[in-house]
Amino acid sequence: MSLGSDFQAYAQFAGAPLKLRKISNPWRSPSGSLPALRTNRTETLSRPSDIIIHLRKQKYNADYDLSAKEGADSLAFISLLEEKLKPALIYTFWVEPKNYVDVTRRWYAEHLPFPLNFFLPGRMQRRRLETLQLLRGDQSLEAGDELEKEVRNTL
Repeated sequence: MSLGSDFQAYAQFAGAPLKLRKISNPWRSPSGSLPALRTNRTETLSRPSDIIIHLRKQKYNADYDLSAKEGADSLAFISLLEEKLKPALIYTFWVEPKNYVDVTRRWYAEHLPFPLNFFLPGRMQRRRLETLQLLRGDQSLEAGDELEKEVRNTL
């Protein structure tokens, strides 16, 4: 359910030698947020896109052996995922009230240490809502049949 696992999958496909430290408290990470990558130059990267760019600069590129057409197909597929699937996943996990309360918030609360388990899931939800508002280009965002239909119709 973590959005940070995308860079881990990329790093594994690219053959990057990473040492993983599993932590559930973002304040214990070097950047104060998760995921975080500490480079050899003691630089800390937190955004998955920055981590992937760093890995590519270090010659760990999962797309290295692709032809020009395959590379273009890969970019098109990434764009499709970002434009269509990401809003649907954000809605399903973070906006739809029953799923958020019964599954998402509960899962994060059970896996975060006290007292973070009380406020961090709500903070994470607000960030995902902001992301969905930016993706939709709309400030009004209320869970309901109309929004759900709109998100699902984009698929």
